Amino acid sequence: TKDALKLAVSEKARVRILNSTATSGLAETTGAFFTSKGLNVVSMGNSGAPSSFSTIEIHNATPYTLAYLSEILKVPSTRIFNKYDPNGEADITIYLGDDWLTTNPMK
Repeated sequence: TKDALKLAVSEKARVRILNSTATSGLAETTGAFFTSKGLNVVSMGNSGAPSSFSTIEIHNATPYTLAYLSEILKVPSTRIFNKYDPNGEADITIYLGDDWLTTNPMK
């Protein structure tokens, strides 16, 4: 995971984190966690749509960041979606689900 993090940090992907849980402030707490690891978190907020499971959207080619985030967030490939948008504000969007509340390493 350290090598995965090193590669992800070197990629400088812009990461947006959206909270899809009822737990307020989860996007900000998670954003601070990933920022402390050296990732480039560009925005945080609420998704407005509750979800039991975290998902990841890829907007630009950032394979190392995707690999690191999907491992930490325990998001299987079936919940990773390509939404190509190279001119968007983020390269990757994370939608935090209820599963992140119980499995995250931030505790």
